[in-house]
Amino acid sequence: MPRLSDDDLRVLRENAHDEAAFQTLVTLLETRIDEASQSASISTTKLDTFPQDAVFPKDEFSMTDFIMHIALRLSHEFRTPMAIIIMSIDLLQRYYDRMSIERRTEQYDKVRTEVRHMTTILDDLNFIIQAKAGSYVLTPTLIDLQKLCTGIVRGLSAARGRLIIPDIEPDARTFMTDSDLLVRILRSLILNAIKFSKPPQPIHIRARRDEQALLVEVADYGIGIRKEDIAHLFDPFFRGGNVDETNGIGLGLTMAREAVRMLNGSIAIDSAPNIGTTVLVRLPAIFAAVANR
Repeated sequence: MPRLSDDDLRVLRENAHDEAAFQTLVTLLETRIDEASQSASISTTKLDTFPQDAVFPKDEFSMTDFIMHIALRLSHEFRTPMAIIIMSIDLLQRYYDRMSIERRTEQYDKVRTEVRHMTTILDDLNFIIQAKAGSYVLTPTLIDLQKLCTGIVRGLSAARGRLIIPDIEPDARTFMTDSDLLVRILRSLILNAIKFSKPPQPIHIRARRDEQALLVEVADYGIGIRKEDIAHLFDPFFRGGNVDETNGIGLGLTMAREAVRMLNGSIAIDSAPNIGTTVLVRLPAIFAAVANR
């Protein structure tokens, strides 16, 4: 069906007096919503007022620049989800009584998905600001890593249809650490692995114990990272030269590094273009056998 102009769309809305006209409108709007959703996978962060390849120092950066870049990135990152939400709500308001339960549910689900997406971004930004300000309070709890990984994967809509294989050695399964920080680390690394690889390529999550440290690897077999980009991967807002077609504001690895730092751990990346990426995290941990003595 050819793309209708805004004037055509307005006329159709005003004159949707029969089922044929209504179905045509619904199909058009849903197509536009789906196109807007798919366009979220295309980078919208090439900003005219701030260099796309701006690199901040690893440990310190100007808070003024940081806030400016956040505002610019969010204005772009939120544009597509807001368009999807507005169009879905408009569709529901105008044609709720004539929509099937399935059509209503689809639109409600789209709104929920986009709201969660924006909420996650804001939550991640708040965490980074807390970490930089030193206001985060560590709360160690007993962790079951197998259950934690399963819960994280189940909670990620992006993980649907992906083969994610956890391989947790028995003596590394239960230990004490800050649950929120560990979730942020794993979630960020798993999302990155999903984003930069494609089905049917698997993603491996491996964990083992090394004395009183937990070693976690998240490995994918995707596009990999260029050698010249690896040194900047943890810089706020940095995006590699081969990721122009992926969405995001470039804070996932920054957040992971901050969480690792707060747990007195280390994080390293081994990657090669078109081969894949492995991220290795080492965290001090009190394992269950020690904690129960």
